[in-house]
Amino acid sequence: MVNFRMLSETEFRTGNSDYAKSLRSIYGDDGYQKYSAKINSVIAEANGDNKKAVPENPLKRTNEQRIAYLEAEYARVKMQNAKNKSALQRFIAKLSGMLKISSLDEENLALKQRAQFNSNIDEDTVLSALHDAYLARGMRGYDA
Repeated sequence: MVNFRMLSETEFRTGNSDYAKSLRSIYGDDGYQKYSAKINSVIAEANGDNKKAVPENPLKRTNEQRIAYLEAEYARVKMQNAKNKSALQRFIAKLSGMLKISSLDEENLALKQRAQFNSNIDEDTVLSALHDAYLARGMRGYDA
């Protein structure tokens, strides 16, 4: 791989660096089109194609990875909340029988146990982050 820096047209025409001066001496003062065509052909040859090389956008790849992670996380959170809700419903069914036969002290203990099942993971936070990622990708529609 060749390591070089492609100059802008302004740098090519007015730059004082040795690189800009040597390029002007090779291609002429108005030779930016020839210079850019040559650079593009070198890049295309290095990539093995005859077209102008278009590098992959690393931000797009990162955003796609973020979306995949958030979709998986959202599915996991929904499943965990469904499990918590199911466990809470089973506990409430048991609790209703326990409350009928227990004293006030036992009811207080049962209510404390019930509170531990009542703490849902916040689906909205994960869903909001997933929506932000979709918007960053430019999607208009999505299934919520």
